[in-house]
Amino acid sequence: MANIKRIDGKTGPSFKITVTTGRSTDGRQVRHYMTWRPTAGMTERQIEKAVQKAAFEFEQQIEKGFIADNRQSFAQYAEYVTGLKERSGAKKRTVERYRELLVRINAAIGHLKLADIRPLSTKTILEHHRLISTVMSQAEKEMLIQYNPAHRATPPKIERAEVESFQPEELARIMECLEREPIKWRTITHLLIVTGCRRGEIMGLHWDAIDWKGRQLRIDRALLYTAESGIYEDTTKTGETRFI
Repeated sequence: MANIKRIDGKTGPSFKITVTTGRSTDGRQVRHYMTWRPTAGMTERQIEKAVQKAAFEFEQQIEKGFIADNRQSFAQYAEYVTGLKERSGAKKRTVERYRELLVRINAAIGHLKLADIRPLSTKTILEHHRLISTVMSQAEKEMLIQYNPAHRATPPKIERAEVESFQPEELARIMECLEREPIKWRTITHLLIVTGCRRGEIMGLHWDAIDWKGRQLRIDRALLYTAESGIYEDTTKTGETRFI
């Protein structure tokens, strides 16, 4: 069975997956390693399911004789492939074009190990496109460029993921376990369940946001965290105030 070890780094969590396949001729255990990283925006529940799936698939691949390369970077292997194509008779112009394209590609992912490269999610692609568009829009306003080239691109449409929700029996179990916890955690979790607010919105509540007579909460701020800024308070994600 694959062993999974979580590693929390500055850029977020990663998971080291180890699969042991018996012993070598000198008696040493043979281990195969793989690093798995979640995509941006994944919940803890989604991460747990995804890493378990990745570990299972990795173990299946090992059993079928596939051995992941955890040493070579993309740039190193790309150079090998380009040379292979050249030696196998690819046209000179094609090989030269490969090398031209690799200058830009390697600048972005050339340092990554082959086994660590994952597909970008639609959300990540859209976020990159929006940032590029924002920068180019400002350049257009300041008349540094004639038009915003990002407006001519067609980014992928984001598909709405199916919302995962707790089932009644899961909620009953949560409520049962809460009875043994301090009142702070009981209050926070009850509010999360009853209101449907984001975690940061609940953590950002102040006493003045509670209307005791009207029996409602004012949601107008959130407690957030980034590696660069630490914990800080800001408006809600939409910037709007709502009452619950």
